[in-house]
Amino acid sequence: AGLGPVETNCSRRRHHNLSDQAWIVVGVPASTFEIACGADGFCVSPDKSILLIGLKPEVVDFHKWPHLSTEKLNTAFKEIIDQLENLGYDAEWCLTDLGETALEVVQAKLEETNYAVVVIGAGVRTDPDLLELFEAVINQIHESSPKSRIAFNSNPDDTVEAVQRWI
Repeated sequence: AGLGPVETNCSRRRHHNLSDQAWIVVGVPASTFEIACGADGFCVSPDKSILLIGLKPEVVDFHKWPHLSTEKLNTAFKEIIDQLENLGYDAEWCLTDLGETALEVVQAKLEETNYAVVVIGAGVRTDPDLLELFEAVINQIHESSPKSRIAFNSNPDDTVEAVQRWI
């Protein structure tokens, strides 16, 4: 094993404070490191990368969730990322519409990184009107990221627990 430079166009480079040239340990599995950027340009943190799939606040029908608002959701989204990052996870949101472009958005996000866990939020999962979207998202995860664990939260407050059940 030895150190070797690789050029990377990692889309997560800025998030991880990596320069345009990242170092990897040659001959040592990437899973032994928190972050490794490969020659393919994808940043991998196999045990700590989390994708959170939810609805964009502007498409949520708040009549179904009267205790929520756009402001409360945006605050919760930020708090969840902060909580997960404080625990050492590399977490990011993938917020979608109600189906017009949702699968393309989810697929593109899944192709960026090898996610350890993908959490599907209650807004997508529990609304009977979004059953087909929920099924399509599950199938997209299965197809695009078959090694990712899938987790579900019941509300924003138990998202960390949902992640920790699978890591």
